[in-house]
Amino acid sequence: MQRLKMIKHAKMLGFTLSEIADVLTVWIEDEFSVAQKRACLERKLIQIEEKELALKELRAGINNALFKVGLPCDDAF
Repeated sequence: MQRLKMIKHAKMLGFTLSEIADVLTVWIEDEFSVAQKRACLERKLIQIEEKELALKELRAGINNALFKVGLPCDDAF
């Protein structure tokens, strides 16, 4: 049941089923050493941080555009 909750939550956060499967496989499979599990999960954290940064930049751009709505267009070259 906990695994299903994790999958649902991850999907809600925008993870693909493939990404979720990768994490679950590493977590469940006995073939992976502790070091391999840690490395895989740490890579996933780095990817999340990169997405978070991209979303922050996107938010800033949208806020900037929102601020400019209704103002005269001043595209000086």
